Amino acid sequence: MPYVLKMNKKRKGVFLVELVVAVLVAASTSMAIFSVILSSSVSQKRAEKKQRAAMVFKRAQESLKSYVTVETGGTFFTTTPGQGWRLPGDSLSWGLTAGVHDITSWISSDVVLCPQGGSPSCRFTYTVTNEGSCSPFGIADNLACKRVRFDLRYSD
Repeated sequence: MPYVLKMNKKRKGVFLVELVVAVLVAASTSMAIFSVILSSSVSQKRAEKKQRAAMVFKRAQESLKSYVTVETGGTFFTTTPGQGWRLPGDSLSWGLTAGVHDITSWISSDVVLCPQGGSPSCRFTYTVTNEGSCSPFGIADNLACKRVRFDLRYSD
């Protein structure tokens, strides 16, 4: 029995050090796990926004494709494009008129891309530029080859 008492006197305060080390190991492990979970959540939200933006781009591209034709004869051919040939929310008279087209209304109600409900950081525009004539009749805005560049800005 005296031997046991002697050992306890030598180890005085060692239990406290062991307890502090165990708490530090548990805390650092919990912080690492929490960091991984938080990072995963942020990455998932960004991926969802990118997917939503890709769907909006695709919808706008498909809508603009319906305004393109190669027919140059018959009753369809006209030198001035129809007034109804524009995307909803576009202020210009024709969807493929050269210039910047603002179609922010397409995303202003999207709670994923614009959570503040149409904040100034959310913009969706596309720019049409004429790339030369695609017609034997000369260069006119509705007969020129078009290049379309989309620009979508949203809060991250």
